[in-house]
Amino acid sequence: MSEVTPVRGPRPRWVRWLLAVAAVLLCVLTIALAVGSEQLARLDQTVADWGYHSTWGHAGRSSFWVAVATYGQPMVLRAVLVLLALVLLPLLLARKRNWCLAAWLVAVTVTENVIAPSTKLLLSRPRPEWLEPIAVEHSLSYPSGHAAMAGTFAAAVILVALAMMGPGWSRQLVVLLALLVYLVISVDRIFLGVHYLSDVVAGNLLGLCIALAGWLLLLRVTSSGSGW
Repeated sequence: MSEVTPVRGPRPRWVRWLLAVAAVLLCVLTIALAVGSEQLARLDQTVADWGYHSTWGHAGRSSFWVAVATYGQPMVLRAVLVLLALVLLPLLLARKRNWCLAAWLVAVTVTENVIAPSTKLLLSRPRPEWLEPIAVEHSLSYPSGHAAMAGTFAAAVILVALAMMGPGWSRQLVVLLALLVYLVISVDRIFLGVHYLSDVVAGNLLGLCIALAGWLLLLRVTSSGSGW
């Protein structure tokens, strides 16, 4: 594919450093939970209590966070990324850009769909329990699947923006919107009382690791000229 422009984006060195930091933090957090860190348990319970009581009894807040959970659920974000890949593919080919970027979007979406639910079995952590729950979830708690997909989604959209768009207000707007989606979906899990803080942070880190690891693989494949 010599006629196709290589994939642009952040320098691989910075991506590797960010991936390493996220992976280390995820491992440290998981180990702390596995060994039963009392400090982390207290922090988790304090934040969970605050989030739940900030929402419970307030109809407007409850309705808002339930709507966020419904429209920001992982399958919705996965569908958006796949749709983005389908939209990008003809645009990439028309501009003689590397179509592997579209394939990468689908690949990280599928990877997250497999890895995030599977990692819940690692610690089999139960969710927070309340006498009057705002929302009921039946899966395990650690890590948060919503937060993992939010992390993957935001990282993927930002990387695509950096690769496809030039500097300017439009790229900044896309980055800000991606970060806003990520933030709202992540804190939603705490305000609904369905996750602890460490569940959400671990999910974010896992999603970021999936996107960044996939990006490094994309850069390796496209720079080798082998194509997909």
